[in-house]
Amino acid sequence: MSSSTEVGSLFSVRFDYQENPVPTIYDEGENFVFTALAIGATVLSILSLGLLPCVNNSADETRAVVHTLPNLLFHCLGSLGVDIRYETHSCGYLTHQLARPIFTQARSASLSRQSVIEREIMSRLGYLVGTALCVITRTADLAIGIITLFCLPLLAFSYDINSLVARELTFLGIIDDVCRGIRGVINPHQFDRERVLYQFL
Repeated sequence: MSSSTEVGSLFSVRFDYQENPVPTIYDEGENFVFTALAIGATVLSILSLGLLPCVNNSADETRAVVHTLPNLLFHCLGSLGVDIRYETHSCGYLTHQLARPIFTQARSASLSRQSVIEREIMSRLGYLVGTALCVITRTADLAIGIITLFCLPLLAFSYDINSLVARELTFLGIIDDVCRGIRGVINPHQFDRERVLYQFL
């Protein structure tokens, strides 16, 4: 089963989602290109203070390489005849438990209509702290993933252990976390499409 969606941005990107993705090296090469373009868009987003929705949408695509490491790993194993099935996640366990909630709180604070301090100061502080913390948690998740990687043959490449390794090896998601975090510090309202041009009113 698969579905697809188009993303409106400075450059056209088509994402295909599958329950059990079978990526190729060519696919991951494309993801690196999209991410490089998205990093450039992130710079433009910062310079424009996050006030241009089209640029912001393009900058959002820094998430394109989140699954590159596990996808390449399992693609190589699959090319050796190993039947690989796994579930994908956008971040490892520690990042999910520690850093992501801070980003979520920062986003909620930026939407506050009761407090200017919460909306303009606490939201930026949340993005700043979340960005710093994700560097630590992403690195720790990577270490867990590498250690768990050696358990794959011992556990006969079971679905659960494959999924755990895939989750913990999403280290390149640090690119997305840092880029979004910096953008959030500059303008935490840019992720709210309806208010992006009106947050100072």
